[in-house]
Parts: sequence; structure tokens; C-alpha cells
Amino acid sequence: MAMLCSTEAYEAFLRHFSSNVNRQVICTTQPTTYEHATSNGSTKYWRGATSALTSGEWTIAASTVSGYKISSTQVSGITISTSGSAQHIAHVNTSSSKLIYVTTCTAKNLTTADTVTIPSWSIHLLQPSSST
Repeated sequence: MAMLCSTEAYEAFLRHFSSNVNRQVICTTQPTTYEHATSNGSTKYWRGATSALTSGEWTIAASTVSGYKISSTQVSGITISTSGSAQHIAHVNTSSSKLIYVTTCTAKNLTTADTVTIPSWSIHLLQPSSST
């Protein structure tokens, strides 16, 4: 039996993401709350650098795999606020204090006052397929 996800369902998630994520935060540990992602100096969670975003930095398109995707533009020149090892990128909404999405990144040691670049990347929402 075939499975289907409507275009409207894909677009709803992708529009919500692009309309609500207004900051990327580089973290050493996977944050599970907005507070974890945005606190600085905690022993478990560490915020090393942040980058403000606008909805214009996201592109929604058909996925090259299946379904749909949202892609970010590259963000460069982000100043490191605290030394540490980057492991995750958290995507948050600072107005509503919500953690929206977390992804991993290539591990990199960061030093205070240096700059870092978050390369462009994509989230692919795949068309469902039969599990049989």
C-alpha cells in the first residue's frame, strides 16, 4: 500500500521553521531546552557563539532525495564568545524562548574572540514509504 504526505504538510513545517528560527547557537552538548541552548558558562551546556537569522536565509524546495527540504545560507564571521568544542547547532526563537531544532556539526575547538563559519546545510523531509 502506498503512503503519501501532502505538500501542505511539508510546507507547514518548513514555513514554521523559516518563520520562527531567528538565531543559531553553537553548543558543546546537545541542548534539550531553550535555556540550555542560550545559557553561557554552564558545565553541561555551553553556548560558544550565536548568529541572528532572518526568514530570507532559508530556501524551501523539492528535496534532491524525496519530499521537500529547507536549506540555509552560509553564515560567516560569527564571533566566539567562550572557548570550547563545538558539537551541536541549536535553532531557537528568541521572542518566544523556544528551542525549535538541534543538529550536530563537525566537531571543532573554538577559541574566544576568533570567528567561525556555519556552512549552508539542509533538512530533508522525506516522502513516507511502505515499511513492508
